Amino acid sequence: MKTLASVLVLTMQLFLLHAAEGIEFYVAPNGSDDHPGSQSKPFATLERARDEIRTRKQQGSLAEPVTVFVRGGMYELSEPLVFGPEDSGTAKHSITYTAAPGALVVVSGGSRISGWQPGNEEIWTAKVPGVEEDQWYPRHLWVDGRRAVRSRGPNLSSETPFWRLTDAQLSEDLNRYTLTVEPNRLGPWSNPSDTEVVVIGEWEIVRKRLESLDAERHSVTLKPPHIENHRAIRPRRGMACYFENAPELLDEPGEWYLDCATGIVSYWPLPGEDMTVAEVIIPRLCRLVEFRGKAAAPVRNVHFRGIHFAYTDWPLPELGYFGVQACTHSRYSWKDLVRTWDPDSRCQIEPAIQYKYADNCTMTDCSIAHTGGSGLWLRQGCRENRIEGNAVHDIAGNGLMIGDHTWNFLYYREPSFTVPPENVPTGNVFANNHIHNCGVTFHGGVGIWLAFTDGTVIRHNLIHHLPYTGISVGWMWREKPNTVCRRNVIEANHVHDVMRLLADGGCIYTLGRQDGTVLRGNLLHDVQYSPVALQSRRSNNGIFFDQGSMGFHIE
Repeated sequence: MKTLASVLVLTMQLFLLHAAEGIEFYVAPNGSDDHPGSQSKPFATLERARDEIRTRKQQGSLAEPVTVFVRGGMYELSEPLVFGPEDSGTAKHSITYTAAPGALVVVSGGSRISGWQPGNEEIWTAKVPGVEEDQWYPRHLWVDGRRAVRSRGPNLSSETPFWRLTDAQLSEDLNRYTLTVEPNRLGPWSNPSDTEVVVIGEWEIVRKRLESLDAERHSVTLKPPHIENHRAIRPRRGMACYFENAPELLDEPGEWYLDCATGIVSYWPLPGEDMTVAEVIIPRLCRLVEFRGKAAAPVRNVHFRGIHFAYTDWPLPELGYFGVQACTHSRYSWKDLVRTWDPDSRCQIEPAIQYKYADNCTMTDCSIAHTGGSGLWLRQGCRENRIEGNAVHDIAGNGLMIGDHTWNFLYYREPSFTVPPENVPTGNVFANNHIHNCGVTFHGGVGIWLAFTDGTVIRHNLIHHLPYTGISVGWMWREKPNTVCRRNVIEANHVHDVMRLLADGGCIYTLGRQDGTVLRGNLLHDVQYSPVALQSRRSNNGIFFDQGSMGFHIE
């Protein structure tokens, strides 16, 4: 019988043998991009490692698997890390970027803010370079890994952290939009153009900047341009709302405010926080990693393992955010949208990590967190990829996404339209991921969103604490057959504590005809009834079969 010691020795020998196979490069925060990337002289950046692999491929000297070991530390990107077909592995040989054993590796899209000085009373201040010069306008801030609360009225900690609209008026020419709230809510806020209002619709939100404020009339005028969005989301009397980023609303610990005219950020520390040593990060990038393959030349066999991706932004559009569903937002008024079915009329909140035309790539045992947009998106042409064992949390929008959001318009506009097979995401897997606290900023965010996909497997994911739906499957409001949303499998997932803020959803939400799709063995519980959204009692469910849903097998 083998002893435990002999088993451990054998295991270590096998690990060392496996680690010694192929070509190895090393990256370290104290390395140099002038180094050869060896264990004793590592590179300093992931970009340099990628470029070295690309060069060797071009020279024809990569006939083995490649592993890039990344040592512990924070790697602040100045631009997204992009992989094209030239960065692919081969059918036999993979390219893997992995955290070194025991290392905590953070790939960051943010910048650390230092030089904090005590200001008035409990407030500390610092200068954010480039904001005053209008080079960027960050909308998020993290202190020691915790998302700080934008100065807010009413406070998030309040027993009722929302006010109610008493009126909403959009002029017929769409040039003027005014909202009125309950008396004695608004104050003489000094920088209304810095301030945003969030209105809670039934299954999505509206987020707009202010143009002016009239405290005596309890009203605000929203910054144009404007559209007239879906009536269930359109601001109206009785809807809940809150305001963000006014200096006068910075009135409790954990809140912050950014003056975009001066670039001064103000923060009220939580008890125990020391601003002389705290790690404060404001995001600069919207995208961290992007796979840019082509239909005829996808990115193949590239893998990430054990790496933390964090700190991104997503700029609020000039129009503002008029939510449609699941972090899709509209550029046009609803009546124009229905009449034209323009595929460019709707947009998605952008993800930190995006794949297009990627084959047999993986992301395993990583984390995606602290984002200003969504988490990860597999888009057109993605095949046989696996996103497994990742932690996805503190996400402003959707957690994990797959499929395209524009094809439904083409189906409506052209009944004979079919998606070229090479564009359809097929055979991808989301498994064993822990997804929670998405939709932090854009509350219509879901844990996992599937649009047009064929044969996607969503298995053994733990999904919880979401303002809206856990898993959203399908993206076409009709019963007609299609060849691009079918044969998906949603099985053995544990989804709970959803619908905490919005309505018209559930643990699993389906939309449109999806022949051959299977829902089985899922544990679904604690679907909340929102105390905030205007809704009916039947609007939140364990499984919500919405318009056109058919062709499913449910166990």
